[in-house]
Amino acid sequence: MNIRRKTTSHYERPINDLQDLFAGLNADPQVRDGIRQRLDDARKVDLKTATIVITSWENRFAAAGGVRAVTQEYAKHLSSQDRSVRVITPLHTGLLTPPGTVKPPVAVLWVNFEGVNHRIEVYESEWLKVKWLYLHCQGFFIAEGGRDRTNPYLYEHDAREEKLGRGSPRLVRDCLFYAAALPKVLSTLGMTDNIVLHLQDWETVGVALSVKEAILRKEIIRAVCVLALHNPYDKDLNPADLKSPGWRLLSNLSEPTSTPSTFLGRMLPLLDAPPATVSREFAIDLVTDPLQTNHLADHLQDQFKKFGVRGVDNGPFETIKPPFSANAINDAKNGKPQTILSEKRKLREIMKETMGNYKPKERWGNVDFTNLKDDVPVFMCVGRLDPGQKGFDVAARAIENLLIAGLNARFVLTPIVGDAPKPFVDDLQTLAATFPDQVSVYPIRMQKGYSETQAGCTFSLWPSMYEPFGAVSEFLLRGTPVIARSTGGLRQQVVNFSPKTKTGNGILYKTSDPTPGINEWRLIQQEANPVDRMNHSIYKDQVEQLADAIKTAVGIFKDPIAYGCLLSNVHGSVASYSWNRAEKEYGELYDIAVRP
Repeated sequence: MNIRRKTTSHYERPINDLQDLFAGLNADPQVRDGIRQRLDDARKVDLKTATIVITSWENRFAAAGGVRAVTQEYAKHLSSQDRSVRVITPLHTGLLTPPGTVKPPVAVLWVNFEGVNHRIEVYESEWLKVKWLYLHCQGFFIAEGGRDRTNPYLYEHDAREEKLGRGSPRLVRDCLFYAAALPKVLSTLGMTDNIVLHLQDWETVGVALSVKEAILRKEIIRAVCVLALHNPYDKDLNPADLKSPGWRLLSNLSEPTSTPSTFLGRMLPLLDAPPATVSREFAIDLVTDPLQTNHLADHLQDQFKKFGVRGVDNGPFETIKPPFSANAINDAKNGKPQTILSEKRKLREIMKETMGNYKPKERWGNVDFTNLKDDVPVFMCVGRLDPGQKGFDVAARAIENLLIAGLNARFVLTPIVGDAPKPFVDDLQTLAATFPDQVSVYPIRMQKGYSETQAGCTFSLWPSMYEPFGAVSEFLLRGTPVIARSTGGLRQQVVNFSPKTKTGNGILYKTSDPTPGINEWRLIQQEANPVDRMNHSIYKDQVEQLADAIKTAVGIFKDPIAYGCLLSNVHGSVASYSWNRAEKEYGELYDIAVRP
């Protein structure tokens, strides 16, 4: 907590870097001073009346993770507070999910990129009382979307490049084009003054450069840029990319000496406030957790130390009425669990009926939900099948060991497969084939039963290697406790249950730190086969600690008083998370951005 406040309050703008960037190292002092004055004047945004422009690579027609949900909920909240807000996002026409019919564009403009003029059509759609602006351009934003053709980050023809660690050339090109286009879009729509640009992730951070260019060209009068990171993901900016018009300016800055050139590495100095991420604890992890400091975000450590990182907690992604009655909660807290267990059992029956009738051909395993006995616990694990983050393979090893040892439980896994490596997909299929009566895997976006299982299962599993925030609140709001590894946003939201003090909303387990001097995290993530990860001590410890946590959870479930007490805590435990609070904390970043 102190780390976050200290780095934010001592934020200093890299004035010399900006002057070097836009004027050149040997420019006349008057030119340099003129640039500084113009950029200073541009930050005089009136936050009370400013339009907040949120940039998002995801939208209602193209969602791959939490970015769409955060954008939707934050924008909706700002609108409910009578704030002027717009979302600007690509129209990803290569996916299966673009809108079937569209109204005529609200604007048409031409943008020069790579020496060619490109025609952009801007479509407007009001969703949940927020105006979303979709950018369509022939030859851009045409990601095929992976296996289910819904992921705007996945470009099929770049698969080989991705495997070689080179990133996606088409995605990089699209992001550069989006950044080049955005100031022109604002200008065409008459949005040239008093703007806060709320950028999200590396895909849209290039706007920090293009907007400052537009300010110096006097196309935009007043505007500031802040950044929210939902992940430590980044992409290389190769010299070939920087040859594009509008990006040659970056060659005025010396190449980072300690790290490769990346979008975030290049753009963080161009922001008007410290970068933010989506929870207080993950902001701390970014500069202290060896997984981040030695592997995923190692190249950004100097930047984070220089500018700081601010944690802003997400609000809830949905509003759900309490799953248990006030009387049931009160009785359970006083050692009378009968009513709350009965209400939870009703949710379980809904799950059993829905899942018993939902048998998609893509499913692996064949758990018999219809005849599931009341004393058999059900565990659910959800999320993207990302071997570097979500820990489905950790769950698979723990489940495998527990079922071999005779544990009587059922497991529902719902991985969003996306572009996951085939060995990690096969691993889950093998798990379900080995234990078909105990494990069901749904490697698809479930059409039925997802929310019913969230509400009806006994515990949710979160064995994440890291977690910026996590959707654990979806389970807690529906009345289901959580088992989570102590990391990032999970550490912040999950409190270990204590029957003695009657506090806690789940089981929070810790795992060992890597051996000093050995980059075990990097070695783990380089393993091509999930089973081979067991050769590394910190990974093996994660499996063992998760298995122990599941056994502890079964013990709590078998104790009606303990489980009833635990259930009484779950919904209320997320009451402090709100978009009101997020708005206030982002507002503090906006204040820093306009500070003289």
